Amino acid sequence: GTEAFAATSDKAGVYRSIDNGVTWKKIFVGLLATKVYNIVCNSAGDALAATDDGVYRFVKNSDEWRKTNTLLADTVVYAVAVTTGYVLAGTLSTGEIFRMVDAFNPPADPAPVRFDSLPGYTFLTTFKIPSGPFLLGTNHGAFRSTDTGKTWYRIPNGMGSDTTMVTAFAYSGTRLYAVAYGSLYRSADNGNRWVSLQRSP
Repeated sequence: GTEAFAATSDKAGVYRSIDNGVTWKKIFVGLLATKVYNIVCNSAGDALAATDDGVYRFVKNSDEWRKTNTLLADTVVYAVAVTTGYVLAGTLSTGEIFRMVDAFNPPADPAPVRFDSLPGYTFLTTFKIPSGPFLLGTNHGAFRSTDTGKTWYRIPNGMGSDTTMVTAFAYSGTRLYAVAYGSLYRSADNGNRWVSLQRSP
């Protein structure tokens, strides 16, 4: 589509474009957070934002933000990922992963389900491969989940050491890409094995 969102982490809020990024409009009504770390969208044009004040939902038709859940133990949510029927949220200081049922159309303040914990880890990004597993990028490497986020396993195959900072994932065709501490990696098997795309000097 032609719609895009841009998140900021310096109290500048969230911006939205409906013309492929030609023009941008700040959308701030209802958003009490000062830092927005991650945004994901659904096919209807609604969005979820991971912020320093929990998870917020942007409803396209109302043009405003609404807080989706006030029951998270850690309100600083660094990353969210969406799949059919629910959303995974990774919290910052406690290193816990929660599932929020149907966060785009939630009942009244549903209790989140705690799935897994990686104490001492900072969640930098999450990603859902179409018809595939969830991926989690942290300050101590990447993790993969094949059971919809209940348990996570470190990705050791080709993506640096356990201390590598993984900051982004992207999907194109049948190939998956990741940015790990300034280096670019590619996977052809849904994130199980990775090869570096960096050229030697």
